[in-house]
This record gives sequence, structure tokens and C-alpha cells, in this order.
Amino acid sequence: QGISANKESSVIVNGCTIDKTVQGGVYAEDASLSLKNATITGAGTYGVAAKNSGKTLLDNVEVNKSGEHGIGSLNGYIVATNVKVNEPKRSGVYSEGEEAVINMNQVEVYNTGSCGFGFKGAKEITARNVIIENPTNEGIYAFNGANVKQLDNITIKNPGSHGISVEGKAIVNVTVDTNFNPDNKKDNGVTILNPGKVGIRCSNGTVTAKGVTIENAGTQGISANKESSVIVNGCT
Repeated sequence: QGISANKESSVIVNGCTIDKTVQGGVYAEDASLSLKNATITGAGTYGVAAKNSGKTLLDNVEVNKSGEHGIGSLNGYIVATNVKVNEPKRSGVYSEGEEAVINMNQVEVYNTGSCGFGFKGAKEITARNVIIENPTNEGIYAFNGANVKQLDNITIKNPGSHGISVEGKAIVNVTVDTNFNPDNKKDNGVTILNPGKVGIRCSNGTVTAKGVTIENAGTQGISANKESSVIVNGCT
């Protein structure tokens, strides 16, 4: 790895470039890590991974062309602000495990080999002010009981498959501020443009959404089946 923290250690890095590592770019296991003003390019596996870890803070970090996911929480705790992920072979941001937590603000993900965000189980996911553009598959895919507590001001452009796909008893909440007006088109929790298939797809999951815009869906705007619950307030 370019940077590795483990066994209850604490690492703070401000300003670095990591290029072409055989394994991950940054890896924290059972440790706390703060990474600011960094660029990670060509990591063999994850750009940044937190496993069973304390808080991993990312601020002004760019991850390019990682061999697997751009950023991943494996039962870890990640706080990401002002982060950009470009061309990972798999997901831009990924979670796995019942204790995984990811809190995001101002995150951009482009040209992923799989989905933009992939949440395979999570205790809590929050994401605000996000752009996901040109994912090969879903824009956001939540499954295996993932708890996506908040999506706010999310734009998903040109997903090859669904804009948002929810299954396996996952829960997704799309929210806006407390002054939400469903007649005001600027009050949008999520905007999904040109999905290859369905705008929002729910199969054996739960979606609650305020302020949804879906344009030019390949098949359907919203689809629900297999004991799903979908509640939308304000949809265009």
C-alpha cells in the first residue's frame, strides 16, 4: 500500500501523491486515519479502504483508475468531503458489512466499471451534494440490508442500468430540507437523467423519497415488486 495504518494506530497525512501501487492506495484496519489534499492513481485494489476501523477522514482527495473500488468501507467508518473518483474498475464508493458507515458531502464519481455507489450492507450511509456520471451499471445500488439513511441533492447522469436500485431488504431515504415544497422543482432530493433501464427500481426493499426528477428512462420511471414499499412525495 501507499499508506497503511493498523493495530490501533493513528495516522495524519496532509498533501501527498500516491501512484501505481500493487495493492491499495490507502488502507486502514483497526486504526484511525486522516488524509487531506491527496491524489491516488492506479491503485491495484482499492484507492482507499477502511476495515474494522476507527474514523477515516478524507478531505480534498482524488482517486483515479483504481483496480477495484475507488473508496470502500469494510465494516469501517469513513467521512468523505470534497472527494472525486474517476474510472475505477468497480464501484466509485462501496460498503460491505453490518457495521459499515460512510458519510459523504460533495462527492463526484465518474465512469465506473460497475455502479457509482454500491452498498452491500451498511449500518448507515449518508450522502449530500453528489454527482454520479456514466456508471456502467446502476447509479446507486443498495442491497443486503444496507441502510441508506439520507440522500440529498444527488444527480445521477447516464447510468447504463437503473438510476437507483434497492433490493435484499435495503432501505433508502431521499430527503431534502424541512421547508420542502413538492411544487418547487429546485427542491430535489435526487435527479436521474437518461437511465438505461428504470429510474428507481425497488425489489424486496424500501424507498422513501422527497423531490424526485427522472428524465428519459429506458423502460420505467419507478418500478416496485417483491414485497417492496415505495413512497414518493413530489415526482417529475
